Amino acid sequence: MVGPRQVGKTTLLLQIADDLVDRFGIAPPNVTYFDFSDDRLAVEGVSPRDVVDYAPPGFRQDQPRFFLFDEVSRGARWAQWLKHAVDAHHGRFIVTDSASTLLRQGSRESGVGRWDEYSIEALSMREFLAFQALPGEAPGSTLTRLPQLFERYLSLGGRPEHVLADSLIEARRRIRADTVDRAIGRDLIRYDVDVERVRELFVYLVTDSGAIFDAAARTRLLQRPGASPVDRRSLDKWVALLEETMLIVRLEPFARAATGKLAGRSYPKLYASDHGLVVAFSGIAEPLEDFNVRGRALEAVVFQHLRGCVEHTDLALSYARDKQGTAEVDFVVHDGPGVHALVEVTGGKDPRKKLEQVSAASRDLKARRSIIVHGGLEERREGTVWLAPAPSFLLATSDWIGGA
Repeated sequence: MVGPRQVGKTTLLLQIADDLVDRFGIAPPNVTYFDFSDDRLAVEGVSPRDVVDYAPPGFRQDQPRFFLFDEVSRGARWAQWLKHAVDAHHGRFIVTDSASTLLRQGSRESGVGRWDEYSIEALSMREFLAFQALPGEAPGSTLTRLPQLFERYLSLGGRPEHVLADSLIEARRRIRADTVDRAIGRDLIRYDVDVERVRELFVYLVTDSGAIFDAAARTRLLQRPGASPVDRRSLDKWVALLEETMLIVRLEPFARAATGKLAGRSYPKLYASDHGLVVAFSGIAEPLEDFNVRGRALEAVVFQHLRGCVEHTDLALSYARDKQGTAEVDFVVHDGPGVHALVEVTGGKDPRKKLEQVSAASRDLKARRSIIVHGGLEERREGTVWLAPAPSFLLATSDWIGGA
């Protein structure tokens, strides 16, 4: 299971351990949880073999053994060892990590046909509402009963530990600390990089979430008097590491040979993986009262929702921008050249201002459907375009894109 820090991977492992013991009757000594990133470990690089070779008192030979390994990429030679352990039937394994590239690389090299991969992101709006739902209550009914929950979700993001926070200010402070101190300061220091520069780059990117990333331009902006110069290779490495730890998500431009007008540029967009990061790092006392912060947060949460919609389908996500740079569509849902849907996001309350732009892009790209997700209350069809208030869109099923 791969996912950024603080999205509930550890909690899920502990819940699985409880279920194995309470529901399935597995003896507690046969269930082993081990966190390879634990601060109490004397050195980094403890081998999974060391954990598996230890037989706890009370271990039962007549039952299978279950190993729940957290942040497994910190274990020495974990991928090769796990391959041999699975082949030798040493037990059943569930492993997690916050470094998606390491886990996926290990899977490609040693795990083909041996294990399955699952991604865990921050809570969707449906999942967020479930924390406040009455028994059997549908998400839409929960939101009708507690309409303030949408603003709370937009403000806090989807990290489970903050859903019921008493103080939004304290929750944001903790989000900043967890991200800077753990996800960046601690996780990335093992890569021999300038952690302070990476932190600076992360804050720069997350406060400008959804912007087109021009590496050459960003390299110039990161130069500081008296500091060592930032070269393009270092910048590319830092961005890749932020993607690897799933703090930043890349969105590539859409290109179709038959379409010249909206082929897009060669530069990607970079988004905060969780919209709560946009709000927490904004540096503003009331972030959602700022139109730009609100718009970036809304665009980030729509992107997260779309990633969930296309997961386990043949569909992909891109953005489109014309060659003149005057017209842009935030999200293109497509299966190669075929465009299923265009999605444009605005924090404003009047979606009609975007209508002409989206309609033109829809005609040019021959999109099957188009949606303008907005910050107002109006929900209706305007020709072939669905004007969708953000809460309605985030609670909609993925049928609108023709996905599963």
